[in-house]
Amino acid sequence: MVAPLLTIIFRRNQPFTWCFVFVVACRFLLRH
Repeated sequence: MVAPLLTIIFRRNQPFTWCFVFVVACRFLLRH
């Protein structure tokens, strides 16, 4: 369900997607 939505967002607004990925990566790294 989430994948198609992220795909649409990625196609329409790539900068936002990269920022989202960056934040998720930071949270993942901070957890470990």
